[in-house]
Amino acid sequence: MVSTHANTDVKHTSFLHLKDEMEAHSIAEKRFFYDVIAIQKSVEPLIIALDNEHRRITTAISRLSQMSADETMWLIQAKELCETVEKHFAYEEKVVFNKAGELLTQGQLHDLADDYLEEAEYQLMNVSSTL
Repeated sequence: MVSTHANTDVKHTSFLHLKDEMEAHSIAEKRFFYDVIAIQKSVEPLIIALDNEHRRITTAISRLSQMSADETMWLIQAKELCETVEKHFAYEEKVVFNKAGELLTQGQLHDLADDYLEEAEYQLMNVSSTL
């Protein structure tokens, strides 16, 4: 998506894929993950941080959706979006999932992962952007 050598169609297709994946991720995460760990007051700041990141990512996606992928500014903002998404997932893996591991049993974690993946897949099928 952020290769300067990729043609506009490839960039656009990659962008739509990222857009769909992030929308499905956000919906599934809110629907299953937040509710399960939110019962603990200690994780409230983590959930607020994740929700704020989701909003920043959604805003960046919205801005990019209004631009042409052949614009220089589109490429710059797309790179920033990719970095934000990578940081978001790293934060989830290092901080949030570790905290969930402290609060939930292995069985609960397994059920949560199954529910999340099923919902994310369902959402992805329902939010898919048209090319």
